Amino acid sequence: MRRRALRTLGVLLALGLLGLGCSSSDDGTGPEPETPTVLSVDPADGAIHVDRDTAIAVRFSVAMDETSVENATSLSDPTLGLVSYSTEWLGNLFVLHPDASLDAEVDYTLVIGTDAESAAGVALAEAFSSSFTTLPDHPVVLETLPGDGASGVGTNSAVSILFSQGMDQSSTEAALSVDPSIAYSVSWPESYRLQMDFLTDLDPSTTYTITVGASAEAEGGGSSLGTDYAFSFTTGTGIDNTPPSITSYSPANGATNVSVDVGEVVLTFSEPIQGLDDIDALDVRLYLAALGNPELSPDGMTWTVHLARLPAGSTLSVDFGPILDLAGNSYDPPEYSFTTGGTPEFYPASLGDFWTYGVVDDGGEYFERISVDAVTGNSFTKGIYSESFADREFDQLEEVDNYTRTSTSLYWTSWTEYYDLDSQTWDPEPDIEWLHFPLQMGQSWNGQTFATIETALGRITYEAEVTAIEDVLSPFGLSASKDNRAWDSRQGGFVYPDCAKVELSYTLEASDGEGGWLVFLSGTEVDHYCAGLGLVQSVTDDTEYNELGNPVGTHHEESYLTPEANVAH
Repeated sequence: MRRRALRTLGVLLALGLLGLGCSSSDDGTGPEPETPTVLSVDPADGAIHVDRDTAIAVRFSVAMDETSVENATSLSDPTLGLVSYSTEWLGNLFVLHPDASLDAEVDYTLVIGTDAESAAGVALAEAFSSSFTTLPDHPVVLETLPGDGASGVGTNSAVSILFSQGMDQSSTEAALSVDPSIAYSVSWPESYRLQMDFLTDLDPSTTYTITVGASAEAEGGGSSLGTDYAFSFTTGTGIDNTPPSITSYSPANGATNVSVDVGEVVLTFSEPIQGLDDIDALDVRLYLAALGNPELSPDGMTWTVHLARLPAGSTLSVDFGPILDLAGNSYDPPEYSFTTGGTPEFYPASLGDFWTYGVVDDGGEYFERISVDAVTGNSFTKGIYSESFADREFDQLEEVDNYTRTSTSLYWTSWTEYYDLDSQTWDPEPDIEWLHFPLQMGQSWNGQTFATIETALGRITYEAEVTAIEDVLSPFGLSASKDNRAWDSRQGGFVYPDCAKVELSYTLEASDGEGGWLVFLSGTEVDHYCAGLGLVQSVTDDTEYNELGNPVGTHHEESYLTPEANVAH
Protein backbone atom coordinates (compact mmCIF):
# COMPACT_ATOMS: atom_id res chain seq x y z
CA MET A 1 0.00 0.00 0.00
CA ARG A 2 1.29 3.46 -0.88
CA ARG A 3 2.50 5.81 1.82
CA ARG A 4 -0.16 8.40 0.95
CA ALA A 5 -2.95 5.84 1.33
CA LEU A 6 -1.72 5.02 4.85
CA ARG A 7 -1.86 8.58 6.06
CA THR A 8 -5.70 8.74 6.23
CA LEU A 9 -6.86 11.39 8.65
CA GLY A 10 -3.52 13.12 9.11
CA VAL A 11 -2.37 14.39 5.73
CA LEU A 12 -5.56 13.61 3.84
CA LEU A 13 -7.66 15.74 6.13
CA ALA A 14 -4.99 18.37 6.65
CA LEU A 15 -4.67 19.07 2.96
CA GLY A 16 -8.42 18.98 2.73
CA LEU A 17 -9.37 21.42 5.46
CA LEU A 18 -10.45 23.94 2.85
CA GLY A 19 -14.19 23.54 3.31
CA LEU A 20 -17.07 25.02 1.42
CA GLY A 21 -17.27 28.68 2.35
CA CYS A 22 -20.20 30.50 3.86
CA SER A 23 -18.82 33.91 2.96
CA SER A 24 -20.61 36.88 4.40
CA SER A 25 -22.31 39.22 1.95
CA ASP A 26 -25.11 41.71 1.84
CA ASP A 27 -28.38 39.90 1.34
CA GLY A 28 -29.61 42.60 -1.02
CA THR A 29 -33.14 42.39 0.34
CA GLY A 30 -35.32 45.47 0.69
CA PRO A 31 -38.40 47.04 -0.82
CA GLU A 32 -36.44 48.77 -3.60
CA PRO A 33 -33.27 47.01 -4.81
CA GLU A 34 -30.41 49.41 -5.50
CA THR A 35 -29.77 50.44 -9.09
CA PRO A 36 -26.27 49.19 -10.00
CA THR A 37 -23.58 51.65 -11.02
CA VAL A 38 -19.95 51.36 -12.03
CA LEU A 39 -17.82 52.67 -9.17
CA SER A 40 -14.45 52.47 -10.91
CA VAL A 41 -12.59 51.06 -13.88
CA ASP A 42 -8.91 50.19 -14.16
CA PRO A 43 -7.26 51.30 -16.44
CA ALA A 44 -9.02 54.60 -15.80
CA ASP A 45 -10.99 56.33 -18.52
CA GLY A 46 -8.55 58.32 -20.65
CA ALA A 47 -5.47 56.50 -19.34
CA ILE A 48 -2.43 56.51 -21.62
CA HIS A 49 0.67 54.33 -21.72
CA VAL A 50 -1.28 51.30 -20.50
CA ASP A 51 0.62 48.01 -20.44
CA ARG A 52 -0.31 45.83 -23.42
CA ASP A 53 -0.79 42.82 -21.15
CA THR A 54 -3.15 44.62 -18.81
CA ALA A 55 -6.35 43.19 -17.40
CA ILE A 56 -9.41 45.46 -17.25
CA ALA A 57 -11.19 45.58 -13.89
CA VAL A 58 -14.68 47.05 -13.42
CA ARG A 59 -16.07 47.52 -9.91
CA PHE A 60 -19.85 47.61 -9.45
CA SER A 61 -21.75 49.11 -6.53
CA VAL A 62 -23.74 45.92 -5.89
CA ALA A 63 -23.52 42.19 -6.61
CA MET A 64 -24.23 41.57 -10.30
CA ASP A 65 -25.81 38.88 -12.41
CA GLU A 66 -22.60 37.60 -13.99
CA THR A 67 -24.11 36.20 -17.19
CA SER A 68 -26.02 39.38 -18.04
CA VAL A 69 -22.92 41.54 -17.47
CA GLU A 70 -20.73 39.33 -19.62
CA ASN A 71 -23.31 39.30 -22.42
CA ALA A 72 -23.60 43.11 -22.30
CA THR A 73 -19.84 43.74 -22.39
CA SER A 74 -17.51 44.38 -25.32
CA LEU A 75 -13.88 45.47 -25.71
CA SER A 76 -12.84 46.85 -29.09
CA ASP A 77 -10.33 48.93 -30.99
CA PRO A 78 -11.18 51.19 -33.94
CA THR A 79 -9.31 49.09 -36.51
CA LEU A 80 -9.65 45.39 -35.74
CA GLY A 81 -12.98 45.52 -33.95
CA LEU A 82 -13.88 43.25 -31.05
CA VAL A 83 -11.18 41.84 -28.76
CA SER A 84 -11.56 38.31 -27.34
CA TYR A 85 -11.03 37.80 -23.61
CA SER A 86 -11.79 35.57 -20.66
CA THR A 87 -13.59 36.81 -17.56
CA GLU A 88 -13.17 36.49 -13.82
CA TRP A 89 -15.42 37.59 -10.96
CA LEU A 90 -13.98 38.64 -7.60
CA GLY A 91 -17.00 39.70 -5.57
CA ASN A 92 -18.37 42.88 -7.16
CA LEU A 93 -15.27 43.15 -9.34
CA PHE A 94 -15.54 42.08 -12.98
CA VAL A 95 -12.14 41.39 -14.59
CA LEU A 96 -11.47 40.94 -18.31
CA HIS A 97 -8.29 39.16 -19.37
CA PRO A 98 -7.54 39.68 -23.11
CA ASP A 99 -6.60 36.41 -24.81
CA ALA A 100 -3.49 37.98 -26.36
CA SER A 101 -1.37 41.08 -25.86
CA LEU A 102 -3.12 44.22 -27.04
CA ASP A 103 -1.70 46.14 -29.97
CA ALA A 104 0.77 48.95 -29.38
CA GLU A 105 -0.36 52.58 -29.21
CA VAL A 106 -4.03 51.80 -29.89
CA ASP A 107 -7.16 53.29 -28.33
CA TYR A 108 -9.35 50.58 -26.78
CA THR A 109 -12.93 51.08 -25.67
CA LEU A 110 -14.85 49.08 -23.08
CA VAL A 111 -18.66 49.20 -23.24
CA ILE A 112 -21.16 47.66 -20.81
CA GLY A 113 -24.74 48.03 -22.00
CA THR A 114 -27.96 48.44 -20.05
CA ASP A 115 -28.76 44.74 -20.44
CA ALA A 116 -26.32 44.22 -17.56
CA GLU A 117 -28.31 43.54 -14.39
CA SER A 118 -27.65 43.26 -10.69
CA ALA A 119 -28.19 39.98 -8.86
CA ALA A 120 -31.55 41.46 -7.82
CA GLY A 121 -32.55 41.92 -11.48
CA VAL A 122 -32.10 45.71 -11.72
CA ALA A 123 -30.48 47.00 -14.93
CA LEU A 124 -27.73 49.60 -15.22
CA ALA A 125 -29.32 53.03 -15.37
CA GLU A 126 -27.22 53.92 -18.41
CA ALA A 127 -24.59 52.30 -20.60
CA PHE A 128 -21.01 52.53 -19.35
CA SER A 129 -18.09 53.36 -21.64
CA SER A 130 -14.39 53.87 -20.94
CA SER A 131 -11.29 54.11 -23.15
CA PHE A 132 -7.54 53.82 -22.73
CA THR A 133 -4.44 53.88 -24.94
CA THR A 134 -1.73 51.23 -24.87
CA LEU A 135 2.01 51.79 -24.72
CA PRO A 136 3.92 52.24 -27.99
CA ASP A 137 6.58 49.77 -29.09
CA HIS A 138 9.35 52.27 -28.30
CA PRO A 139 10.23 53.39 -24.76
CA VAL A 140 8.53 56.42 -23.21
CA VAL A 141 8.91 58.32 -19.95
CA LEU A 142 6.12 57.28 -17.61
CA GLU A 143 6.80 59.61 -14.68
CA THR A 144 9.36 61.92 -13.17
CA LEU A 145 10.09 63.07 -9.64
CA PRO A 146 9.88 65.98 -9.15
CA GLY A 147 6.87 66.10 -11.42
CA ASP A 148 6.67 68.49 -14.35
CA GLY A 149 5.74 71.90 -12.95
CA ALA A 150 6.56 71.08 -9.31
CA SER A 151 7.55 74.01 -7.11
CA GLY A 152 9.20 74.44 -3.72
CA VAL A 153 11.61 71.58 -4.42
CA GLY A 154 14.47 71.33 -1.92
CA THR A 155 17.82 72.45 -3.25
CA ASN A 156 19.33 69.14 -2.07
CA SER A 157 16.78 67.00 -3.97
CA ALA A 158 17.50 64.24 -6.48
CA VAL A 159 15.66 63.53 -9.74
CA SER A 160 14.08 60.19 -10.69
CA ILE A 161 12.90 59.23 -14.20
CA LEU A 162 10.79 56.11 -14.83
CA PHE A 163 10.75 54.58 -18.32
CA SER A 164 8.29 52.08 -19.79
CA GLN A 165 11.13 49.72 -20.75
CA GLY A 166 14.56 48.83 -19.47
CA MET A 167 16.98 51.34 -20.95
CA ASP A 168 20.46 51.19 -22.42
CA GLN A 169 22.41 53.06 -19.79
CA SER A 170 25.14 54.48 -22.02
CA SER A 171 22.88 56.04 -24.68
CA THR A 172 20.36 57.25 -22.11
CA GLU A 173 22.96 58.97 -19.95
CA ALA A 174 24.47 60.56 -23.07
CA ALA A 175 21.03 61.92 -23.98
CA LEU A 176 20.54 63.67 -20.61
CA SER A 177 20.92 67.42 -20.13
CA VAL A 178 20.11 70.00 -17.43
CA ASP A 179 19.40 73.69 -17.91
CA PRO A 180 20.83 75.69 -16.19
CA SER A 181 23.83 73.40 -16.22
CA ILE A 182 24.92 71.67 -13.02
CA ALA A 183 27.15 68.64 -12.42
CA TYR A 184 25.44 65.38 -11.51
CA SER A 185 25.96 61.62 -11.19
CA VAL A 186 23.62 58.92 -12.52
CA SER A 187 22.58 55.64 -10.92
CA TRP A 188 20.10 52.94 -11.97
CA PRO A 189 18.03 51.44 -9.11
CA GLU A 190 16.37 49.30 -11.81
CA SER A 191 16.95 49.05 -15.55
CA TYR A 192 13.82 51.14 -16.16
CA ARG A 193 14.47 53.83 -13.52
CA LEU A 194 17.24 56.44 -13.67
CA GLN A 195 18.26 58.64 -10.74
CA MET A 196 20.22 61.89 -10.97
CA ASP A 197 22.09 63.06 -7.85
CA PHE A 198 23.49 66.59 -8.12
CA LEU A 199 27.07 67.06 -6.93
CA THR A 200 26.25 70.45 -5.40
CA ASP A 201 23.04 71.97 -4.11
CA LEU A 202 20.70 73.42 -6.69
CA ASP A 203 20.29 77.20 -6.76
CA PRO A 204 17.31 78.42 -4.72
CA SER A 205 14.19 79.81 -6.41
CA THR A 206 15.38 78.59 -9.80
CA THR A 207 13.55 76.71 -12.56
CA TYR A 208 15.48 73.69 -13.88
CA THR A 209 14.63 71.80 -17.06
CA ILE A 210 15.71 68.17 -17.51
CA THR A 211 15.72 66.77 -21.04
CA VAL A 212 16.01 63.15 -22.13
CA GLY A 213 16.99 63.26 -25.78
CA ALA A 214 15.32 61.27 -28.55
CA SER A 215 18.46 59.11 -28.98
CA ALA A 216 18.01 57.33 -25.61
CA GLU A 217 17.63 53.62 -26.49
CA ALA A 218 15.96 50.65 -24.89
CA GLU A 219 18.35 48.00 -23.56
CA GLY A 220 19.48 45.32 -25.96
CA GLY A 221 19.88 47.71 -28.88
CA GLY A 222 16.15 48.20 -29.19
CA SER A 223 14.18 51.22 -30.34
CA SER A 224 14.82 54.72 -29.08
CA LEU A 225 12.69 57.34 -27.36
CA GLY A 226 12.10 58.91 -30.77
CA THR A 227 11.36 62.43 -29.51
CA ASP A 228 12.87 64.59 -26.80
CA TYR A 229 11.17 64.46 -23.41
CA ALA A 230 11.53 67.52 -21.18
CA PHE A 231 10.16 68.46 -17.77
CA SER A 232 10.76 71.36 -15.40
CA PHE A 233 10.58 72.10 -11.69
CA THR A 234 11.31 75.11 -9.49
CA THR A 235 13.38 74.98 -6.32
CA GLY A 236 12.38 76.53 -3.01
CA THR A 237 14.45 78.80 -0.84
CA GLY A 238 16.82 76.19 0.59
CA ILE A 239 17.64 72.61 1.45
CA ASP A 240 15.04 70.09 2.64
CA ASN A 241 15.91 68.47 5.99
CA THR A 242 12.36 67.50 6.90
CA PRO A 243 11.44 63.82 6.51
CA PRO A 244 8.16 62.98 4.79
CA SER A 245 5.11 61.71 6.65
CA ILE A 246 1.83 60.02 5.83
CA THR A 247 -0.91 62.62 6.25
CA SER A 248 -3.88 60.30 5.62
CA TYR A 249 -4.82 56.68 5.09
CA SER A 250 -7.91 55.37 3.31
CA PRO A 251 -9.22 53.21 4.91
CA ALA A 252 -8.04 54.94 8.08
CA ASN A 253 -5.29 53.26 10.07
CA GLY A 254 -7.05 51.09 12.64
CA ALA A 255 -10.45 51.42 10.94
CA THR A 256 -13.02 48.71 11.68
CA ASN A 257 -16.07 47.40 9.83
CA VAL A 258 -14.50 48.33 6.49
CA SER A 259 -16.46 47.09 3.47
CA VAL A 260 -15.02 43.99 1.80
CA ASP A 261 -15.59 45.90 -1.45
CA VAL A 262 -13.65 49.01 -0.35
CA GLY A 263 -11.85 48.81 -3.69
CA GLU A 264 -8.53 50.46 -2.93
CA VAL A 265 -5.99 51.56 -0.37
CA VAL A 266 -4.76 55.16 -0.70
CA LEU A 267 -1.92 56.78 1.25
CA THR A 268 -1.31 60.55 1.03
CA PHE A 269 2.06 62.08 1.87
CA SER A 270 3.19 65.44 3.20
CA GLU A 271 5.51 65.90 0.22
CA PRO A 272 6.59 64.02 -2.92
CA ILE A 273 8.32 60.69 -2.19
CA GLN A 274 10.63 58.56 -4.30
CA GLY A 275 8.47 55.46 -4.02
CA LEU A 276 7.08 52.97 -1.54
CA ASP A 277 8.64 49.75 -2.74
CA ASP A 278 10.18 48.26 0.40
CA ILE A 279 7.77 46.10 2.41
CA ASP A 280 8.96 44.57 5.69
CA ALA A 281 5.86 42.41 6.17
CA LEU A 282 2.65 42.04 4.15
CA ASP A 283 -0.61 40.23 4.85
CA VAL A 284 -0.76 37.70 2.04
CA ARG A 285 -4.47 38.41 1.61
CA LEU A 286 -3.68 41.99 0.57
CA TYR A 287 -1.15 40.63 -1.90
CA LEU A 288 -3.71 38.26 -3.40
CA ALA A 289 -6.34 41.00 -3.61
CA ALA A 290 -4.04 43.54 -5.29
CA LEU A 291 -4.98 44.25 -8.90
CA GLY A 292 -1.70 45.18 -10.49
CA ASN A 293 1.18 47.00 -8.86
CA PRO A 294 0.83 49.97 -6.50
CA GLU A 295 0.66 53.32 -8.28
CA LEU A 296 2.53 56.44 -7.19
CA SER A 297 0.83 59.57 -8.55
CA PRO A 298 2.83 61.72 -11.01
CA ASP A 299 3.35 64.36 -8.30
CA GLY A 300 4.65 61.72 -5.86
CA MET A 301 2.01 62.65 -3.28
CA THR A 302 -0.36 59.65 -3.26
CA TRP A 303 0.14 55.88 -3.36
CA THR A 304 -2.76 53.67 -4.46
CA VAL A 305 -3.40 49.93 -4.62
CA HIS A 306 -6.57 48.72 -6.37
CA LEU A 307 -8.14 45.73 -4.62
CA ALA A 308 -10.45 42.85 -5.39
CA ARG A 309 -12.95 41.78 -2.71
CA LEU A 310 -11.29 41.31 0.67
CA PRO A 311 -12.04 38.52 3.16
CA ALA A 312 -14.69 39.31 5.76
CA GLY A 313 -13.99 39.79 9.46
CA SER A 314 -10.24 40.04 8.96
CA THR A 315 -7.55 42.46 10.11
CA LEU A 316 -5.31 43.17 7.12
CA SER A 317 -1.92 44.79 7.59
CA VAL A 318 1.23 45.98 5.87
CA ASP A 319 4.48 47.08 7.51
CA PHE A 320 6.31 49.45 5.20
CA GLY A 321 10.02 49.98 5.14
CA PRO A 322 11.51 53.49 5.18
CA ILE A 323 9.88 56.13 2.95
CA LEU A 324 12.27 58.58 1.24
CA ASP A 325 11.52 62.06 -0.02
CA LEU A 326 13.34 63.57 -3.01
CA ALA A 327 16.10 64.87 -0.73
CA GLY A 328 16.69 61.41 0.74
CA ASN A 329 15.13 62.18 4.14
CA SER A 330 13.77 58.98 5.65
CA TYR A 331 10.57 58.18 7.53
CA ASP A 332 9.73 54.75 8.94
CA PRO A 333 5.92 54.68 9.32
CA PRO A 334 4.06 52.52 11.82
CA GLU A 335 2.33 49.34 10.72
CA TYR A 336 -0.85 50.06 8.81
CA SER A 337 -3.93 47.91 9.38
CA PHE A 338 -7.71 47.92 9.08
CA THR A 339 -10.43 45.35 9.78
CA THR A 340 -13.19 44.33 7.40
CA GLY A 341 -16.78 43.82 8.52
CA GLY A 342 -18.63 40.51 8.58
CA THR A 343 -17.88 37.04 9.92
CA PRO A 344 -14.46 35.53 9.20
CA GLU A 345 -14.53 32.45 6.95
CA PHE A 346 -11.69 30.01 7.55
CA TYR A 347 -12.78 27.61 4.78
CA PRO A 348 -13.56 29.51 1.56
CA ALA A 349 -14.22 27.30 -1.44
CA SER A 350 -15.87 28.22 -4.72
CA LEU A 351 -15.64 26.52 -8.09
CA GLY A 352 -12.29 27.35 -9.65
CA ASP A 353 -10.52 28.25 -6.42
CA PHE A 354 -7.08 26.74 -5.98
CA TRP A 355 -4.27 26.70 -3.45
CA THR A 356 -0.62 25.86 -4.14
CA TYR A 357 1.56 24.41 -1.39
CA GLY A 358 5.28 23.94 -1.16
CA VAL A 359 5.81 20.55 0.49
CA VAL A 360 8.88 19.07 2.15
CA ASP A 361 8.81 15.47 3.34
CA ASP A 362 11.09 12.48 3.74
CA GLY A 363 11.18 12.01 -0.03
CA GLY A 364 12.27 15.56 -0.88
CA GLU A 365 10.51 18.68 -2.10
CA TYR A 366 7.55 19.17 -4.43
CA PHE A 367 4.59 21.41 -5.10
CA GLU A 368 1.00 20.36 -4.54
CA ARG A 369 -2.04 22.16 -5.92
CA ILE A 370 -5.54 21.70 -4.49
CA SER A 371 -8.48 22.91 -6.56
CA VAL A 372 -12.25 23.00 -6.13
CA ASP A 373 -13.39 21.06 -9.20
CA ALA A 374 -17.16 20.77 -8.66
CA VAL A 375 -19.80 22.35 -6.42
CA THR A 376 -23.37 21.16 -5.93
CA GLY A 377 -25.33 22.86 -3.19
CA ASN A 378 -23.32 22.44 0.00
CA SER A 379 -21.18 19.64 -1.42
CA PHE A 380 -17.95 20.08 -3.31
CA THR A 381 -15.18 17.99 -4.87
CA LYS A 382 -11.54 18.83 -4.38
CA GLY A 383 -8.71 17.56 -6.58
CA ILE A 384 -5.13 17.16 -5.40
CA TYR A 385 -2.41 17.51 -8.04
CA SER A 386 1.36 17.41 -7.56
CA GLU A 387 4.53 18.19 -9.49
CA SER A 388 8.22 18.61 -8.86
CA PHE A 389 9.71 21.99 -7.97
CA ALA A 390 11.20 22.16 -11.46
CA ASP A 391 8.10 21.41 -13.52
CA ARG A 392 5.04 23.11 -12.00
CA GLU A 393 2.59 21.70 -14.59
CA PHE A 394 0.30 20.07 -12.01
CA ASP A 395 -0.89 17.47 -14.51
CA GLN A 396 -0.68 14.48 -12.15
CA LEU A 397 -3.96 13.88 -10.33
CA GLU A 398 -3.28 12.06 -7.07
CA GLU A 399 -6.58 12.21 -5.23
CA VAL A 400 -10.16 13.45 -5.32
CA ASP A 401 -11.93 14.19 -2.03
CA ASN A 402 -15.64 14.77 -1.47
CA TYR A 403 -17.03 17.07 1.22
CA THR A 404 -20.40 18.27 2.46
CA ARG A 405 -20.91 21.28 4.68
CA THR A 406 -23.76 22.20 7.00
CA SER A 407 -24.09 25.36 9.08
CA THR A 408 -22.13 23.77 11.93
CA SER A 409 -19.98 20.99 10.50
CA LEU A 410 -17.86 19.94 7.56
CA TYR A 411 -18.12 16.27 6.60
CA TRP A 412 -15.46 14.38 4.69
CA THR A 413 -17.64 11.87 2.86
CA SER A 414 -15.28 9.86 0.62
CA TRP A 415 -12.03 9.99 -1.29
CA THR A 416 -10.38 8.29 -4.25
CA GLU A 417 -6.66 7.57 -4.52
CA TYR A 418 -5.14 7.43 -8.03
CA TYR A 419 -2.18 5.20 -8.77
CA ASP A 420 -0.22 4.76 -11.99
CA LEU A 421 -2.74 2.35 -13.55
CA ASP A 422 -5.35 1.95 -10.85
CA SER A 423 -7.42 3.76 -8.24
CA GLN A 424 -9.17 2.99 -4.99
CA THR A 425 -12.17 4.68 -3.38
CA TRP A 426 -12.79 4.77 0.36
CA ASP A 427 -16.20 5.54 1.78
CA PRO A 428 -16.07 5.85 5.59
CA GLU A 429 -19.19 5.07 7.62
CA PRO A 430 -20.33 7.25 9.21
CA ASP A 431 -19.04 10.27 7.32
CA ILE A 432 -16.17 11.91 9.14
CA GLU A 433 -17.52 14.89 11.03
CA TRP A 434 -14.32 16.48 12.05
CA LEU A 435 -14.70 20.28 11.78
CA HIS A 436 -17.01 22.43 13.86
CA PHE A 437 -17.73 26.07 13.05
CA PRO A 438 -16.59 28.61 13.87
CA LEU A 439 -13.08 27.78 14.97
CA GLN A 440 -12.55 29.37 18.37
CA MET A 441 -9.85 29.19 21.02
CA GLY A 442 -10.31 26.10 23.21
CA GLN A 443 -12.81 24.42 20.89
CA SER A 444 -12.36 20.66 20.60
CA TRP A 445 -14.02 17.73 18.82
CA ASN A 446 -13.43 14.05 18.24
CA GLY A 447 -14.87 11.15 16.33
CA GLN A 448 -14.62 7.57 15.14
CA THR A 449 -15.45 6.02 11.79
CA PHE A 450 -14.89 2.82 9.82
CA ALA A 451 -13.71 2.18 6.27
CA THR A 452 -12.57 -0.77 4.22
CA ILE A 453 -8.90 -0.30 3.43
CA GLU A 454 -7.91 -2.72 0.67
CA THR A 455 -9.54 -5.89 2.02
CA ALA A 456 -9.39 -5.10 5.74
CA LEU A 457 -11.85 -3.21 7.90
CA GLY A 458 -10.21 -0.11 9.29
CA ARG A 459 -11.13 2.09 12.23
CA ILE A 460 -10.12 5.74 12.38
CA THR A 461 -10.18 7.52 15.73
CA TYR A 462 -9.31 11.18 15.96
CA GLU A 463 -9.50 14.25 18.18
CA ALA A 464 -8.67 17.89 17.62
CA GLU A 465 -8.42 21.14 19.56
CA VAL A 466 -7.91 24.81 18.71
CA THR A 467 -4.97 25.72 20.91
CA ALA A 468 -4.10 29.26 19.75
CA ILE A 469 -5.03 32.18 17.50
CA GLU A 470 -1.72 33.47 16.17
CA ASP A 471 0.17 34.89 13.20
CA VAL A 472 2.11 32.62 10.86
CA LEU A 473 5.19 33.75 8.93
CA SER A 474 5.51 32.17 5.50
CA PRO A 475 8.91 30.80 4.44
CA PHE A 476 8.18 32.23 0.98
CA GLY A 477 9.38 35.80 0.38
CA LEU A 478 7.83 38.55 -1.68
CA SER A 479 9.76 37.97 -4.88
CA ALA A 480 7.04 36.00 -6.64
CA SER A 481 5.04 37.70 -9.37
CA LYS A 482 1.80 36.25 -10.69
CA ASP A 483 -0.49 37.47 -13.48
CA ASN A 484 -2.06 40.82 -12.67
CA ARG A 485 -1.77 40.46 -8.89
CA ALA A 486 1.81 41.27 -8.04
CA TRP A 487 3.73 43.95 -6.20
CA ASP A 488 7.11 44.48 -7.83
CA SER A 489 10.32 45.55 -6.09
CA ARG A 490 9.43 44.24 -2.67
CA GLN A 491 11.35 42.91 0.29
CA GLY A 492 10.33 41.22 3.49
CA GLY A 493 7.95 38.33 4.02
CA PHE A 494 4.32 37.33 3.92
CA VAL A 495 2.30 37.18 7.11
CA TYR A 496 -0.81 35.06 7.64
CA PRO A 497 -2.48 36.90 10.57
CA ASP A 498 -4.83 35.62 13.27
CA CYS A 499 -4.71 31.97 12.22
CA ALA A 500 -6.49 29.27 14.19
CA LYS A 501 -3.94 26.68 15.34
CA VAL A 502 -5.52 23.23 15.32
CA GLU A 503 -3.70 20.28 16.87
CA LEU A 504 -4.83 16.88 15.62
CA SER A 505 -4.08 13.37 16.83
CA TYR A 506 -5.26 10.25 15.07
CA THR A 507 -4.99 6.47 15.11
CA LEU A 508 -5.70 4.04 12.28
CA GLU A 509 -6.40 0.44 13.27
CA ALA A 510 -7.17 -2.72 11.30
CA SER A 511 -9.52 -5.46 12.38
CA ASP A 512 -7.79 -8.74 13.27
CA GLY A 513 -10.94 -10.63 12.24
CA GLU A 514 -11.49 -11.87 15.77
CA GLY A 515 -13.02 -8.79 17.35
CA GLY A 516 -9.72 -7.10 18.12
CA TRP A 517 -7.94 -4.14 16.53
CA LEU A 518 -4.31 -3.73 15.50
CA VAL A 519 -2.78 -0.24 15.33
CA PHE A 520 -0.82 0.28 12.15
CA LEU A 521 -0.64 4.10 12.00
CA SER A 522 -0.77 6.90 14.57
CA GLY A 523 0.24 10.50 14.33
CA THR A 524 -0.08 14.15 15.22
CA GLU A 525 -0.52 17.21 13.11
CA VAL A 526 -0.39 20.95 13.70
CA ASP A 527 -2.38 23.04 11.21
CA HIS A 528 -2.96 26.77 10.86
CA TYR A 529 -6.03 28.18 9.10
CA CYS A 530 -6.31 31.81 8.10
CA ALA A 531 -9.61 33.60 7.49
CA GLY A 532 -10.19 34.11 3.78
CA LEU A 533 -7.57 31.51 2.80
CA GLY A 534 -8.05 28.23 4.66
CA LEU A 535 -5.09 26.02 5.43
CA VAL A 536 -1.81 27.97 5.27
CA GLN A 537 0.58 25.66 7.13
CA SER A 538 0.61 22.02 8.15
CA VAL A 539 3.23 19.95 9.98
CA THR A 540 2.63 16.19 10.27
CA ASP A 541 4.48 13.42 12.12
CA ASP A 542 3.24 9.84 12.05
CA THR A 543 4.47 6.35 12.96
CA GLU A 544 3.73 3.03 11.26
CA TYR A 545 3.47 -0.25 13.18
CA ASN A 546 3.78 -3.88 12.16
CA GLU A 547 1.31 -6.65 12.97
CA LEU A 548 3.03 -7.12 16.34
CA GLY A 549 2.38 -3.50 17.31
CA ASN A 550 6.03 -2.50 17.00
CA PRO A 551 6.96 0.81 15.28
CA VAL A 552 8.60 0.20 11.90
CA GLY A 553 8.83 3.65 10.34
CA THR A 554 8.17 7.37 10.79
CA HIS A 555 7.18 10.13 8.42
CA HIS A 556 7.55 13.92 8.67
CA GLU A 557 5.93 16.41 6.30
CA GLU A 558 5.63 20.20 6.15
CA SER A 559 3.28 22.08 3.80
CA TYR A 560 3.19 25.86 3.31
CA LEU A 561 0.79 27.90 1.22
CA THR A 562 2.71 29.77 -1.47
CA PRO A 563 1.74 33.28 -2.69
CA GLU A 564 -0.13 31.73 -5.64
CA ALA A 565 -3.59 31.05 -4.23
CA ASN A 566 -6.62 32.01 -6.30
CA VAL A 567 -9.45 32.39 -3.81
CA ALA A 568 -12.70 34.21 -4.58
CA HIS A 569 -13.72 35.88 -1.34
